[in-house]
Amino acid sequence: MAQRINIQTQKSPAADPNESRLDSLQTICQRSIQGDQAFFPQGEFHGQTVYFCTEACQQVFLSDPERFITAHSKRRA
Repeated sequence: MAQRINIQTQKSPAADPNESRLDSLQTICQRSIQGDQAFFPQGEFHGQTVYFCTEACQQVFLSDPERFITAHSKRRA
């Protein structure tokens, strides 16, 4: 059974118009993080990029993505 994963990104306004804007991301565990997407651990699930707060969570996800997603989906309910 495929789970639908919603990834939300928003651009935050920069204080200086010449400064690059940072993305506000939501991790798979529903935490908001802000910064360069390349900095945060990530993985792919059914064609969508998912973000993690820590490399430890990323490693658990990579070992069994279906189980990880199912467990985190139950937490959101």
